[in-house]
Amino acid sequence: MNFEEYKQIYETVPLYKTGQSQTFQVQRDNIITVCKKFPSPLERAGEEIAYRYLLRQDIIKIPALLLFGEDFLEFQFIERVRTPEDAEIIKGISELYVKTLDNIPSLLLPRPNLTKEKIFSRISYIKDEFIKNDILEEGVLEKAKQFMQKEYGSCPHICVVHGDLKSLHCIPSYQNIYFIDFGLTSIANPWYDIAFLYLEKRDKTGLLERLSKTAHESLRGSFNISEEQSKQYLKSGIFNRTLYYLGFALRHRSKKSVERAKRELNEIMGEKI
Repeated sequence: MNFEEYKQIYETVPLYKTGQSQTFQVQRDNIITVCKKFPSPLERAGEEIAYRYLLRQDIIKIPALLLFGEDFLEFQFIERVRTPEDAEIIKGISELYVKTLDNIPSLLLPRPNLTKEKIFSRISYIKDEFIKNDILEEGVLEKAKQFMQKEYGSCPHICVVHGDLKSLHCIPSYQNIYFIDFGLTSIANPWYDIAFLYLEKRDKTGLLERLSKTAHESLRGSFNISEEQSKQYLKSGIFNRTLYYLGFALRHRSKKSVERAKRELNEIMGEKI
């Protein structure tokens, strides 16, 4: 069954849409469920693999997988009772990091290239995009090179990460805290993941220190790192993601989005935090 056939049978109400999928609330057999429709069966299969692995390992709380079709998945509905705190998101997802630390499952999960070589090559093509779009980069890329040489550090230990960690994907219910949306689940390090929590916030005053401290408290026993190393890894993860967004904005977004990405990149490199 594909999604078009599915929605002819059950009442579906759109909830939200991202670049990877569209989510619906469904009234089915006197119960409420959630259905995710994907652009292709391949993308549906990627999320199904991640969910089945997490359900089998019982590492963190996730909704039950009820039904899968050609281009959709149907899940148990979890009622959100409040907005999650950053600290409980990190502490909850840290179970995934710890239990898969250097013990990677044989799954077809993406592995982001976090090496200096890869990021230096990204800086080069971003410079070309500035020229192509006739936008001044105002020295931000030279600062990025200096940051890479002096401060960038990627944690050598890898684990399974959520891949799109944000408040929307953490649901506090009456009994537990559930995590959802594993379509971008990857093999990386925890700070690559936690960087998403930083980037979603408008007010970043003191945020780097708060997230870094919580991550260190949750992971130091397993990752054997200092508090300063934890901060460096998180800062590097944020830098990596912000540089990626700058390139994406240059290719697909407005000049306003480019300027915002430039500002955020300057901030994490130390211009203003």
